[in-house]
Amino acid sequence: MSEDGFNLSARVLGLPVFEVNGGKMLHIGLGCNHAFLNEDNLDVPMRFRTRPESRLTNNRLVDTGPISGKGRGTVNAELDS
Repeated sequence: MSEDGFNLSARVLGLPVFEVNGGKMLHIGLGCNHAFLNEDNLDVPMRFRTRPESRLTNNRLVDTGPISGKGRGTVNAELDS
């Protein structure tokens, strides 16, 4: 465990439709992550920000500013056919 806390991550996926000759496929999945902050370090705020993937600019598309909390969680869904 680091001084900042620890993370738990999980990912589940399935392939409910798969046909070799017909070329059909359906992939579904779900991923989640939860970060637990160290109780001694709760006075350090979290911050979420991002910029364009092209990196042509340093302008931030999203910037939450400082957020207080004991942890953070994310969930993502996957679907591919």
